[in-house]
Amino acid sequence: MRKLFILGMMLSSLLMLTACRSQEIYIFNFYDYMDTFITVSVSASSEKDADQYKQDIDAIFSMYHDLSTSYDALEQESVYMENLYSINQKIGQKLEIDQPLYDLIFYAQEIKNLSDNYFDISIGKVVDVWKQLMTEITDGYEIGDSIFVYHYYDGEKSEENKVIVNQTGTITSIQTDADNDNTVLSITLSINDQSLTLDKYDAYEKEVSDQSYQNALDDIEQLDLLDNEILLDNEDDKYFITILGNDIKLDLGAIAKGYATQKAYEYINEQSIKYFSITSGSSSIVLGENKNRADEDYIYKVSLANPVKIEFTDKATYGTINVKNISVTTSANYEQYILHQGYRYHHIVSPIEMMPVQYYHAVTIIGQDAGLLDALSTALFSMSPEVLDAWLLEHQTDLGIELIIFNQDNTITTYLKDVVFEEH
Repeated sequence: MRKLFILGMMLSSLLMLTACRSQEIYIFNFYDYMDTFITVSVSASSEKDADQYKQDIDAIFSMYHDLSTSYDALEQESVYMENLYSINQKIGQKLEIDQPLYDLIFYAQEIKNLSDNYFDISIGKVVDVWKQLMTEITDGYEIGDSIFVYHYYDGEKSEENKVIVNQTGTITSIQTDADNDNTVLSITLSINDQSLTLDKYDAYEKEVSDQSYQNALDDIEQLDLLDNEILLDNEDDKYFITILGNDIKLDLGAIAKGYATQKAYEYINEQSIKYFSITSGSSSIVLGENKNRADEDYIYKVSLANPVKIEFTDKATYGTINVKNISVTTSANYEQYILHQGYRYHHIVSPIEMMPVQYYHAVTIIGQDAGLLDALSTALFSMSPEVLDAWLLEHQTDLGIELIIFNQDNTITTYLKDVVFEEH
């Protein structure tokens, strides 16, 4: 009997090990949702299970994409009652909406209160003005264009010959290839009444014109946002929204991706999947355990992109965090922006100032809820260091969040408790 018991235990252990070994990692890519590239990695015991996971996760992102877009109407055969686009076309009307969209907007309003109004989904028209300004940078160079010069090389390209400028100049002449006018060999600028010639080895960037920048400010000044209001009602298991305001426009771009990513995580968690990762663009990440790092406590090493990378030779990242079973979200100004007088004007718009503000290049938040982090990273990005310090003093512990901030002056500030951060 004892031998049979031992044999049974051995067989049981062998079966458990076999089951563990049968878990493989499957990777799914989604290209069509929320203007971003989404990659999901999950462990599964069979291709059939993996296919089901992929189908269910695809349905989550597809639903929130359809409901939260402010650019496209629902398809005629859509199963949904309204989406953000149609709501914005029906100001003043009480509309029945699907519960997932109601819950998302309700959550966004809760975060507005939590963030002391630094997060606001009702200023979509302001965001549109700044996004439109980004399209006014054209390819090529013309006499009179504004150029911001980071640095140039006085002689051969080397650190010893690098001359820091960090000023804006105006193009006075353009030298092109004799055989191809489209190939610019150098440009000459006037900076503070001095002439400076730059070639392809120097670091400079075209700026938006003073007139275009002023036009954006004037357009925002004309908007009437004081009476913006979002009314949400829940009656007899039906969900309703009414939006009010002369220039109200709802925009869920600062929360929808993170919110959908969180819902995908909740689905994965319900399946008891241990090894997984969800990467929604470069800004919203949810991580389980890393099967490939069993000897390092199953951690993921997440690199933080260098937001002031100017030249190809500049370092690509400024730090790494070692994490698992957690969400990581970054709001930053280095992917969508235009320059004016050396400052980046981007898609993260302060509801207080009605424009992008110049405190940080990147704000990374680590916590447990990707939807919350997506919205909070946007809100905190627009807070001054003094306001942010006071807000964190009140809320950081309760929310269980940690921060790494790449400041405007290229210094790094951390608000960490458990996360291991290695600066590069």
